Amino acid sequence: MSNILLITDNKSIIETFYQKLFLLRSSDKMSYCNYEDAPDIVFAQTPEVCIVHELEDFTKTFNLIKYIKTKGCSVLLLLNSYGRDKVLEAYDEGVEDYVTLSADPSEVLIKTVNCIKKRNLLSKIDEYKSCLELFGAISPEHGFYKAEHSCEIGDLLFEKSDFSNGALSVIELPERFLKTYGEKFVSALKTSIRNNDFVGMNSNNRYVVVNCENSTDGALEIIERVQTKLGVDVPLIVGISRISGENFSTVLKKAKCALTDAKLEHKNYMIFESDKALTETDEWLDDIEVEHQKNFKIFQTAFKKRFEQVIVPFFENAQTQYSEALKFSQVEQFTDEKMSIFRIFDDKNSSILRLAYEGLTKVKITIAHAGLNSAENSEISVSIKKITPEFLKEIFEKFIKEYTSTDI
Repeated sequence: MSNILLITDNKSIIETFYQKLFLLRSSDKMSYCNYEDAPDIVFAQTPEVCIVHELEDFTKTFNLIKYIKTKGCSVLLLLNSYGRDKVLEAYDEGVEDYVTLSADPSEVLIKTVNCIKKRNLLSKIDEYKSCLELFGAISPEHGFYKAEHSCEIGDLLFEKSDFSNGALSVIELPERFLKTYGEKFVSALKTSIRNNDFVGMNSNNRYVVVNCENSTDGALEIIERVQTKLGVDVPLIVGISRISGENFSTVLKKAKCALTDAKLEHKNYMIFESDKALTETDEWLDDIEVEHQKNFKIFQTAFKKRFEQVIVPFFENAQTQYSEALKFSQVEQFTDEKMSIFRIFDDKNSSILRLAYEGLTKVKITIAHAGLNSAENSEISVSIKKITPEFLKEIFEKFIKEYTSTDI
């Protein structure tokens, strides 16, 4: 059974509108009330659908709609006549649909049933969210996915739904504003997204937002709304990546790279552009290598970008490749922002490749072998900008050749 509440101050509307919904299921219950009583009735009954008849003072209509939406009810706006501005404003306030008094009974019925279906769907989603909260996947504080579950759930959603026309944004509130504006930032984010947008935590001051439509334009609209609510004195930093059919984890890495670019170039946001992702960093490093030798933070950020774009995906792919190629050996790899380790071993031999950031522009690469007649150990230091897929391929081929040439 679904409860449908008609809210109007015009009693003549009641009978007319009842007749237009005579084909509703017999189990569906329809009632009515005036504007004055509406808040109390909505609070007490929580109907599935509220059909709200507009007042001459449209501000009162919108204020009532805002209250109804806080109770989780679907809203069908009943207009005396069509007005484009009213309709657009109503959609912004979250109404599901609208009809006019002159609408055919079939149109009124279809739109009312659709509102009921949407409300039932949202109720089911709320049940699922409650389960996810129970199992610790969603934060009860704000309803966003927790950082440790965001990638797993994001990958699953990308598999089950079509996000190819959307975009993924990594939105960061700078640490210096977190204590004062952290709660306001989360509140602004919650009120700036749509019901079908995905939001997950990435850290205490960084959130991942996926908009399903309008690609980067849709992402920028969300960011603009959040920034407006925060104010210009609290600038956000954002990295954006188009989805284009790729999985969640891949798109997230690209958005993080764009976020790093935005920080390096002192911009509010940047959109990931794969064709120039590495060459721009190389040119930038050439410019600052001599001038800013003591600016550790800048170089750390540059290494972090190279780490996310090159090192992590290369090490992960290498593990898959050599696990299949070296069937009688075990292959392990570990990466974090300070050190990346690749290890191959069997019962008699073990070889380890370490890549460690030394600070400033240098990265140390160490190869160590242990076992009978093993190859000599080696160590080199190279510039951050030299860490490319091609360079790592050369290092890994040398490393693997030395391991496989060891006498067993």
